[in-house]
Amino acid sequence: PLLPYPPLRGTFPSRGRLGVRDSGTPVSLPSLSREANEYRHERSVEMSYKSLARANRKNMTQEEKHLWYDFLRTCPVPFTRQRRIENYIVDFYCHQARLVIEIDGSQHYTESGRSHDQTRTAFLEQLGLLVVRYTNFQVMDHFDVVVQQIARIIYERTGKNVFE
Repeated sequence: PLLPYPPLRGTFPSRGRLGVRDSGTPVSLPSLSREANEYRHERSVEMSYKSLARANRKNMTQEEKHLWYDFLRTCPVPFTRQRRIENYIVDFYCHQARLVIEIDGSQHYTESGRSHDQTRTAFLEQLGLLVVRYTNFQVMDHFDVVVQQIARIIYERTGKNVFE
């Protein structure tokens, strides 16, 4: 297992300058091992995904807001929004149903967008997740149909009726 950074030697100032004593004399810092550098990199990647997911939650599209606030947030089977799964951030995720819901905007209709979506869907399906995609148009203009389909999938996968 990877270990956290090795402990630093010496006293550290209250000013927050790492590696310098209160008197101002430098403290020699130990070099980081390969494992510590890998841990640091993994931690930084994890934090960047976390920051991106947080930003996505704050800047949801109109269609994502509609589905979240008008159905998924109050669904008896809990959903999370902008959830990180490995190296991907999915729009909505239900752990109990092992269900991923993606709302596709115009960027998903380009060649590179379709290719990325296919790779991502294949990866998520290898984890045993069901990935369901809806277009912005479907969410806004056929909301009741989208909700019924999601409710049916949840019932099939968990045996729970979301309308009771």
